[in-house]
Amino acid sequence: MVMQRALIFGRGRCCQEKIKEISKTCEIVGFLDNAVKERSIDSRYGLMVYPPNEVSSFSNVKIVCTAHACIDMWKQLRELGVDSENIDFGVNYKEHSFPLEKAGFNNGERLIAEDSEVIYLDKQGNRHVVDSMEDLKKKIRVIYANQNPAIQHISSLSTEPVDREFGMGRGMAVDRYYIETFLAENAKYIHGTVMEIGNDQYTRKYGQNVEKRIILHVNGSSANSIKGNLETGEGIQENMADCLICTQTLQYIFDLKRVFENVHRLLRPEGVALFTVPGIKSLCYPDAFEYGEMWSFTQDSMEKLCAGGSGEYEVKTYGNVKVAVAYLYGLCYEDLKEEDFLYNDPQYPFIIVARLHKAK
Repeated sequence: MVMQRALIFGRGRCCQEKIKEISKTCEIVGFLDNAVKERSIDSRYGLMVYPPNEVSSFSNVKIVCTAHACIDMWKQLRELGVDSENIDFGVNYKEHSFPLEKAGFNNGERLIAEDSEVIYLDKQGNRHVVDSMEDLKKKIRVIYANQNPAIQHISSLSTEPVDREFGMGRGMAVDRYYIETFLAENAKYIHGTVMEIGNDQYTRKYGQNVEKRIILHVNGSSANSIKGNLETGEGIQENMADCLICTQTLQYIFDLKRVFENVHRLLRPEGVALFTVPGIKSLCYPDAFEYGEMWSFTQDSMEKLCAGGSGEYEVKTYGNVKVAVAYLYGLCYEDLKEEDFLYNDPQYPFIIVARLHKAK
C-alpha cells in the first residue's frame, strides 16, 4: 500500500501524542513550525523542520495541523495557497487526551477542512461551521447542553445550599452512610477496650465483645469522657486500647504526624485504628469555629500518614460527584436513592477511610 506523504504542522505536545497514530496512515516527511526561520533537523525524530512559508515547495502532501490553534493554522495555510483538501487536523487522530478533544472528539466527531470554512461534524453527522477554536468550543457547549439535562439543571441551582445542617434535621447526613458502612464492615475489630473520639455511639452500635469503653474528648466535656488530645498526647498512655474509632476528627488537628505517633502509642500490640476523614467537603459549623478546620484529605495523604509507623494499613475512598454535590447542597441520605451510593469514583473522593493495624 502506498502511504500518503504528510507534513505535521506543530511540534508541541499535541504532535508528540498524535505522531504515532498519524504515521499509521501517512509517511511523515517533515514538520512545519512557526518558531523556525530556516530549515533545521528535528533532533527527536530526525526529520526536517520547515518554516510554513516553504510549504509551496511541496506537492501531493497532506498537512496535519496538530496544535490547540489548529483552525488558525488552517487559515494560515489557506493564505499560503494550500488547498483545503490537503489539510487535516490532529483532533481527528487518537489518542484524545486534551480536554477539548475529550469533550468533542471521543465519539467519532471530526474537523473537516473545506475551501472557505472548517466544518465540525458531530457524532450524528450534523455539520457545524466553525471559524475559530472558541467558536468550536461554543458549538460543543451547545451540543453538550442539549444532550445532558444536568447542565441546565445545575446552572439553574441556587448559590445557597438547601440546608446548612447537612440534612440532619430531616434524616441522616450523606457522609454517615459511608462512615457507618465502613464501621459495619470492620465491626470484628471493635472489641476489648475501645476508645472513641467525642462519644461512644459507634462503639455501642458496632462493638463486639467490648469490655471497656473509653471516650476521649479534647475538653473532657462529653459525658463519661476523659480529657485527652491526640495531637499533644494529653491523656494518652501506652497500650490503652485494642481499638480506636476516630471518625471525622483529623480535619480539626494541625499536627497529624504527632497524631499518628500517639495513635501507635495508645494501641495495644495488634490493635486497630479505624479512621474516616473528609475529602470533598464544606466547613462544619460550629466545630469549625470552635476548633478550626485545617484539612481535607485524599487517598494519597492518608496513605502517607498511615505509613509513618509500624504495622499494616488499608486506605480506600467512597463517593461520586452526585453524592458530593448532594452533600454540599445539604441533602440528607434519605433524599437520594440507595444506588446513588454504590458507585465509587476515585476522582471524587468524598469520604476516605483507613484501617491501621499495629504490629505485634
